[in-house]
Amino acid sequence: MNRFEFDVMLAATRRVLGRLSLREIMIAVAVIGGASLALGRFGGSLGESFTVTERRAMAAELAAERVHAARTAGLHADTMATLESTIPGYPGFTRVTAVRRVPGGAGDMAGYRVVTSTVLVSGLTSPVRKTALIRVE
Repeated sequence: MNRFEFDVMLAATRRVLGRLSLREIMIAVAVIGGASLALGRFGGSLGESFTVTERRAMAAELAAERVHAARTAGLHADTMATLESTIPGYPGFTRVTAVRRVPGGAGDMAGYRVVTSTVLVSGLTSPVRKTALIRVE
């Protein structure tokens, strides 16, 4: 933008502002201020929801990891029943793994293990659970 264009724009701005009363300018400033506050509040709540979503995703990953470990253990899945009050690298997370034996049907020689991993996280209202049914022969 050259000097001439700047002078024309400045003159146009002065003409418009010269016609506005102090009351109109104060109302415009109040509206812009209110919009700025609302936008700030929205940004804060959006950031909080991202944090909750991230913690819930980490909890789901920890639960799925434990269920997968129980699947690979097969017959030894009973040893997976634990309470981990601290998980290394995940402060504020607690994982509880429950294993229940279920006998097979009348003609079935296999039995089953129901493995449920529950992860409790500070800051979440409900725990995250993953359950798997493992066939053991």
